[in-house]
Amino acid sequence: MENPHSRFLLSAFSLLCVFGGVAAAGEAMPDTGVPPSSLLTNPGFEEIHKVDGVNLPVSWTAARWNNQETMVPTTMGRITSTGKQVVRVPACTSGTIGLTSDAQPIPGDSPYLSVDLNVIQSWDCTSTPVVFITWYKGDALLGQSDLKFEIDRVGAWQLFTWDVPHWEIPAGAESFRLNLAMKGKQGPLAGFVLYDDAVVATRSVARPIHLRPAAEFAWFEEQPVKYVCDRTPMELVAVKGTVYDSNGKNVAVVTVKRDKFVRNGWVWNAPAPGLYDIAFECIGADGAKAMTRPWVMSSKGKSATFVKERYTAAVVKKGQWKERPAQFGIDQQGTSQENEIRMGARFGFSFARKWIDWGSPAVSRNVINPAPGVYKWDLMDRYWVLCKQYGFKHNLATFFGTPDWASPYPDKNEIDLVVSKFQEYPPTDMKYFTDFVAAAVERYGADVKDWEIWNEEHLPKSTCFWKGTPSDYAALLKAGYETVKRVQPESTVWLGGMAPRRYEPFYKEFLKTDGYPYFDRYSAHGSFPDIGICHRLEAEAGLKSKPWSASEWHPILVNAGDPVQSESDLGRRMMTDLFLQLKNGADRIVAFTLRNGIEMEALSFVSKSGGFSQSFGFFRMMPEFEPRLPAVILHDFLTRISGRIDYTAEYDFGTQKAVLLTTGGKKLLLAVWNEGTSPAPLDPRLAKIASSASSATTWEGKPWKDDQLGIATMVYFTGVDRAALDALKLPSTALFYPAPQTKSQPSASANVCQGLASSLPLFAQVTDEPGAQISWIADKMVFKAVNGAAQPAGFSARFAVHTNKDGVDLVVDVRDAVHFQNSKPEALSNGDSIQFAVNAESNTEGSGVTELSVAQTPDGPVIWKNAAAFIGGDLPSYWTPAGAVVKNARVDVKKTDGGLLYKVHVDWSEFYPFQFDPKKPLRFSLVVNDNDGNGRLGWLEWGGGIAGAKDPSKFGKIQ
Repeated sequence: MENPHSRFLLSAFSLLCVFGGVAAAGEAMPDTGVPPSSLLTNPGFEEIHKVDGVNLPVSWTAARWNNQETMVPTTMGRITSTGKQVVRVPACTSGTIGLTSDAQPIPGDSPYLSVDLNVIQSWDCTSTPVVFITWYKGDALLGQSDLKFEIDRVGAWQLFTWDVPHWEIPAGAESFRLNLAMKGKQGPLAGFVLYDDAVVATRSVARPIHLRPAAEFAWFEEQPVKYVCDRTPMELVAVKGTVYDSNGKNVAVVTVKRDKFVRNGWVWNAPAPGLYDIAFECIGADGAKAMTRPWVMSSKGKSATFVKERYTAAVVKKGQWKERPAQFGIDQQGTSQENEIRMGARFGFSFARKWIDWGSPAVSRNVINPAPGVYKWDLMDRYWVLCKQYGFKHNLATFFGTPDWASPYPDKNEIDLVVSKFQEYPPTDMKYFTDFVAAAVERYGADVKDWEIWNEEHLPKSTCFWKGTPSDYAALLKAGYETVKRVQPESTVWLGGMAPRRYEPFYKEFLKTDGYPYFDRYSAHGSFPDIGICHRLEAEAGLKSKPWSASEWHPILVNAGDPVQSESDLGRRMMTDLFLQLKNGADRIVAFTLRNGIEMEALSFVSKSGGFSQSFGFFRMMPEFEPRLPAVILHDFLTRISGRIDYTAEYDFGTQKAVLLTTGGKKLLLAVWNEGTSPAPLDPRLAKIASSASSATTWEGKPWKDDQLGIATMVYFTGVDRAALDALKLPSTALFYPAPQTKSQPSASANVCQGLASSLPLFAQVTDEPGAQISWIADKMVFKAVNGAAQPAGFSARFAVHTNKDGVDLVVDVRDAVHFQNSKPEALSNGDSIQFAVNAESNTEGSGVTELSVAQTPDGPVIWKNAAAFIGGDLPSYWTPAGAVVKNARVDVKKTDGGLLYKVHVDWSEFYPFQFDPKKPLRFSLVVNDNDGNGRLGWLEWGGGIAGAKDPSKFGKIQ
């Protein structure tokens, strides 16, 4: 699904994030082109000039410290935090290079010198960004103050702040320089760091302190929870932390006085494993202040400030594996960072999935195969060396992306969601691809045993990853398969990953080609992958089904517009999904992914701004890298595995469910959960069996001693009596695939409206007059009143629909004496407007309904997407998320003698995962809203199920 250079990097090319490390509660971060007042000249680097042919900011000088390399810093304007220019410092292999400011006098009237700096590091950077102040008396260097910081996420802006107390300034110092640099590191050379808005100012008091966890990623393995501060202000009296468990229960209050805090930090010994939130307060002479952390999300030129009220820490058991569970891997497409690879190993994953990009996006400087026969493997070499160092083996590599020079459209550099358009097409010569595959397999065969050919190939406009036909993919797959097997005969070749239900139309067409013999393993993507759909299609084609794996499992992925789910809801979804995959024979499962995309609280903002919005990672990225509850849950599960784990049986106790698993070939593990609406005692039948269990612990690893089974947890029992469970003769219905939420019910379909689609086009362009021969639908238009209002005299409507391979055309002729519309786009139904919806029915496991509104507003005609069908983790091209103006549509609204004439064309891609089939009726509903200036009077509806209660079973049929 994802591309490593964009989707989950929070790419600087699409979404910019700023972290306010020690800002006061509620303080907004800079989001204008003018930074705050600074002691430095040209702090935002907006004034530039050429020095030796290189663009540099005025009042700053390129500098080297023990470095003789040729690379130099420069300014650039493509990616900025604020304003139009930033400083780019490239990686180096020795010494230090960077920029140094002009010398500035040290103010003598303030106890603190503060520094604010925005920093972003490229994902492939092989050197270490460093910032330091040098102190001078005249021209004599007196000393240096290193401003320590740690970039815990790459590809995203972070705001770092420091307060330097006057007593740390060398005696006699008269001036200072700020130095923005990169420290060299031996090895591959790649990447860069960007600096922006270098603000140096004076402060009478230090800002509220920012704490950092003593454990990487706040992941405390059988150790006390500890937070420290690099610089403790003199005004601090004490640090207070109030600790809450994952259910929000207050479990501890710890206050540490200043002296002890300076020596040892804030320390708390958790009584049991689990996820904990800590509300910290900084106590001074003037009282206590909450240590909240504001952060800024920017998308499509808009910014919003969010505040995280608490710090989050995970307390977990160390895995005691002889070898980590071979069934479970982690997707690491977007990182080569050692700390994330190390975290994946600590988490319990045994192998990695990594894209080997044949053609990187246009924005990347690190193309592996920049020309025929030319390969640059340095960064990929480094990644596999680190994987081996941390015990990852039998890894999975995914080939994706045609380079520009091999693409039939080399000049298509525009970004299509997350990839460059030139990448999406089959190569002009298949030998280009097979040469690359052979070179990669020869080089990495010792580390990689499984090879996936492409990613999420689908029908045209249904994915941003493939623009060829199913036959084109079959040819690519065959060429890749034969090449891999020639170089590495013992390897396993995986079909390019896809979601079984939503990709069913593509897979059905693919099975008509000659491609089926050329893969060893079906590769599923998404959550709750229903492999039975694929097996049915294979049987219908007379083919024997193959083994399957999940190469990109989305355990907790959420789109903007999806139903709101708590972290515990996501945890239960994740675990029942996992149990189903084990039940249905998935032998390798790759979890997607450690790092998050968009934080849950920011999804709505990003979506409304028109940006790409999905949340999916086990660790949140903003304001800092911190664990989420599902991370603790899955890690705890992995620690329970000895060798491998297999599904054994399931038991349905009504609202309480149980799944029996076997690990190490003999040890039984019973997972129990409550799907009721409130905590309840353990079912008496289950309680009797559980009473003799060896142990009972929650999914966080806490001992379970309650007499109530909560709705926000899962309990594991070991040493249970399987014979006693089987003797209960309970239904094996604890696990099930989510049914389509909007599939029309047969009982309702007998009474739905029926309409005849116009066989002739309604118009050539939406601005044209409708054709004279179109088929109007005027019957069964029913008026529904608001607050008992009568249907206005003369208010009526008729409509016509025409469908073809490109999309749906709609003309609605409304008779309405008074036109009134002054609502915002998200509330068009409050005024005169139309709404219409299409149901994808069984094409998706969630809601299949896409609903649109059209209105003539004071600013012109608007078409707005009220609701989008569930798409899981898919990335369809030419598709607009809910809560935004529809991109791939055309609309014209004209006044007529008696009302309004709406003319609309919408591409089928906007209704994804709907796939048009001219042999099947279109499940369609229409609403015409009326407001004469004194509020909404009511609406005319054809079909129903849009206005009032949402019920797609009432949708009509257009044939």
